[in-house]
Amino acid sequence: LPPYAAGDWCLPILHTEAALRQGTDYLAQTASYYDAGSPPPPELCDAVEQQALRAHGLDPTPEWVEAYRFAARMLSKQERAEVFFLRANDELFRPGVELAGRRMTGAACRVMDGAPVEMQEVLAALPRALLVASTSS
Repeated sequence: LPPYAAGDWCLPILHTEAALRQGTDYLAQTASYYDAGSPPPPELCDAVEQQALRAHGLDPTPEWVEAYRFAARMLSKQERAEVFFLRANDELFRPGVELAGRRMTGAACRVMDGAPVEMQEVLAALPRALLVASTSS
């Protein structure tokens, strides 16, 4: 990594990536996935990351992509809040929430066909289910 604060070099790239993610091209590529209640394939996210790196004169080698992702993870909460997709990750992924003994409710999608279903219906069929959540950033 460059010998200065992560935000100094990665925040401008993150702002470019955010603009690309809100652009017509990216939205057209991802819309059908979101409309179906599914995330877009990782390749689309990777491509927009690489495009943002190129826009700032960096060759999107695996090493630079990993350095960029690491720098984004090292930003302060205030700096991350400037970028809509990092802010969403920080607000929605809360590993400190105490869930033991609490009932999970809400809408879910069946794995086999993607049909909407209530979470309780899914869990009733899987009495020993383990739910794992993850975020990429």
